[in-house]
Amino acid sequence: MGFRLLNKWLDQPLIEIEKIQRRQSLVEDLVLNSNLRNELEELLASISDIERINSKISFGNCNARDLIHLKNSLSTVPKIKRLFLDSNTLFSNIALNIPDTEYIYNLINSAILEDVGILLKEGNLIKIGYDDELDLIRNNKIAGKQKLIKYEVDQRNITGIKNLRLIFNKKTGYFFEVTKSYQNLVPEYFELKQTLTNANRYKTNELLTIENMIFGSESDIIEKEYELFISIRNTIKMNIKTLQKLSDIISFIDSIFSLSIVAFKNNYCKPTLNSEGIIDIKNGRHPVIESFLSSINEFIPNDTNIGQSDNLIQIITGPNMSGKSTYIRQIALIVILAQIGSFVPADSANISIVDKIFTRIGASDNLYKGESTFMVEMKEVNNILRYATKNSLLILDEVGRGTSTFDGLSLAWAILEYITKNIKSKTLFATHYHELIDLEHTFACIKNKHIQVIEDKENDEIVFLRKIMDGGANKSYGIAVAKLAGLPMEVINRSKIILDSIEKKEIQIEKDIIDSSNVIKTKVNDKIITNLNSINIEKISPMEAFGILNDLINIAKSDNE
Repeated sequence: MGFRLLNKWLDQPLIEIEKIQRRQSLVEDLVLNSNLRNELEELLASISDIERINSKISFGNCNARDLIHLKNSLSTVPKIKRLFLDSNTLFSNIALNIPDTEYIYNLINSAILEDVGILLKEGNLIKIGYDDELDLIRNNKIAGKQKLIKYEVDQRNITGIKNLRLIFNKKTGYFFEVTKSYQNLVPEYFELKQTLTNANRYKTNELLTIENMIFGSESDIIEKEYELFISIRNTIKMNIKTLQKLSDIISFIDSIFSLSIVAFKNNYCKPTLNSEGIIDIKNGRHPVIESFLSSINEFIPNDTNIGQSDNLIQIITGPNMSGKSTYIRQIALIVILAQIGSFVPADSANISIVDKIFTRIGASDNLYKGESTFMVEMKEVNNILRYATKNSLLILDEVGRGTSTFDGLSLAWAILEYITKNIKSKTLFATHYHELIDLEHTFACIKNKHIQVIEDKENDEIVFLRKIMDGGANKSYGIAVAKLAGLPMEVINRSKIILDSIEKKEIQIEKDIIDSSNVIKTKVNDKIITNLNSINIEKISPMEAFGILNDLINIAKSDNE
């Protein structure tokens, strides 16, 4: 139950600070009170999935074993209630809302056998003493079996067959078995039913009467037990709202307990909440990745500060494998945890409430729909640009990498400009396009961050420090990462030569574009200035002025063309 509720919380975080703080306070009570937490853990372990049992009862497909699980769970509920009432914590208020389910517990306890099977039409469901009619039928069965034992002894004495014995078979019922050596003593009222190699099998009219008495009772018992079980189940169904309320409360308690266990074991902090747009995290950690490390000290924590007017968008550059994706994702996870009322993996955190978290991460396709990985990427970006607000958090990882370098860079640049001008939401933009760091000089709200590395030029290696620093990186170190991956040195060395050639070519292309652009602009500017200097403003008519203005416009257009 708690698992499903926690999934719902993660999928639908809260946005009201007061509601979040109420959950935080409950988590804090358990984090600080180890005795309460340990006792609650033991009690919760004995509670079954009441919510699922409720569903089965509602749809009429629960079995007797489900009711035993329900009964055992209900026996624990009063203990939890007493524990909370005695705790002098916020859980005392929760205890007051726990419904009374004693009637349901007593009903199941008085009726259903503990060691009950799953099948409902094989009997062995109802306790002795629960129903008088059922007990009477059972007594008839017992009397029939006692009569059967006596009949066997009497027939052994009457016939003189010392090894005469009753045998039971599911197909043929009860019968007497007589070995070949005693066939001469078999009386006439023994009716032969089966011949074997060493013995024959017989029935008598009296045996058939006793057999029918036993089998009839067994059939009546199964039918009566099933009837009683259905009645019990329907009675519980009439109280299903009480059980639903109980399952909601237990689910809530279990989820809060789980958050407290995670917070206590992993040294999480209680975050402060604000509505001012500021996210300020000290030594934040990725809650999933650090759980796979043998020690919490192995994960390199990082500070995060974003949300001010001059620090709204952060462009994060750095080499592959350095930790850019980990860093931006951990911030999203910390925000989500904070908004479900959980403690967060950090030394301290002041988290602004966000209305949505948008992400563009990874590479996936919908080829069956005719959509490539880049098309999927662009559709996700389109969704972000259309529906994000100034109160949203945007996590963009390597936008534009699915197409050519210049196309991707242009798109990434334009997307950042659009967010800056039109959305103004907190954005973490991880990229290998280190050309984007120039945007910091254009827009006051953009800040450059990079992942720190140490470059060992002598050994041609890099060391990842996984620390976020101010400023932008101007290299991606992709070839160094390829070397770490074990690519053949022939490939590595050749790629360095090609990279050097491409970089020189790009510099020359950029220089040629700038130079040619400057030449064109100079010629056009000179022509415009010459025309303007030749105008005598005092002697021209309005119509002549319109003509001159039209000429200047045409000159400017020719510049753009």
